[in-house]
Amino acid sequence: GGDGSANDKDTNERSIKAFINAGIDVFVWIFARQGRALQESLGYKRFIDMGAKGAIINAEFEFQKASAIDARFLVDSIRNAGVGWVAHAPPDYAGSADMDPWNTLDEACDAVMPQVYAWEHNDSGHVSHLNAVKARYLAKGTPIEKVWPILCSYRPKTRGFDPKTSKALSTPTMQQEAQRVALDLIAGLEHEWVKSSQAPSIYSLDAVTFINGKDDQVVRALS
Repeated sequence: GGDGSANDKDTNERSIKAFINAGIDVFVWIFARQGRALQESLGYKRFIDMGAKGAIINAEFEFQKASAIDARFLVDSIRNAGVGWVAHAPPDYAGSADMDPWNTLDEACDAVMPQVYAWEHNDSGHVSHLNAVKARYLAKGTPIEKVWPILCSYRPKTRGFDPKTSKALSTPTMQQEAQRVALDLIAGLEHEWVKSSQAPSIYSLDAVTFINGKDDQVVRALS
């Protein structure tokens, strides 16, 4: 839905009503910035007033230095703006570390949706990363029934950075990439943790297109 409360131009009253009319519930996702709690809470309220059902806080590395007080204030501000259901979607390994702000967000939110973007890390696949991230949440004591992982639908064009130049490194080529990404996504969806989740999630159908190219090879492989 935006970044730091700035509305995404495609998330508006018209699009939200179109989703609702199609039988799709809308839960708005806004990128969180430290110190922007009040602005972000008002951003969520605008979308709730348009018909959205809840908020998903996208607190990534830009929010990592926030304190427990910051995290609690963000969730409380969103709830005080009239949002009844609030989740957060942290980076997989950072969010599953036993530390704040993640621990406070885990406790204060109704659900935790870690972004288990396997291909962003390496080529070991979703099952490997799902097992690792689940073990980390279990180890720190987050109720696992509250943790609903998000899977990744693409293998990125770049991965990591050159330590000398800070330039993004091209992801190594892979034979039968579209088919392997598709099969890995299916394996992720069949994982016991994902199947037991209340909201099995994928980022995202449009990401298949803009990262893997206009031919939608992964979508065709899935079909």
